[in-house]
Amino acid sequence: MREILETEEHVPVPPIMYSDPFYRITYLIKEEATQAPGGGTGQVWVNTETHVYHKEGSRWYGKTKHGKYLSEQDTIKEGDHAAKNEKQ
Repeated sequence: MREILETEEHVPVPPIMYSDPFYRITYLIKEEATQAPGGGTGQVWVNTETHVYHKEGSRWYGKTKHGKYLSEQDTIKEGDHAAKNEKQ
């Protein structure tokens, strides 16, 4: 293993990242994801591929690759459902 030179920046990495490639991918995606413009009070973010909606304050609110903002009533009319792992 090569030594870190004094000029290189050392960033601490959680130990799990070394052994779990899926954690590394999720960690990088989480850090790079930015919220889509729009949304706001009374709006939820619907992932148009999975038909799951996320409420404001959720980790995935406005951040999935394919999605749109709608009222919660409209998402239910379209047959979408709330994410199971989010607080109601």
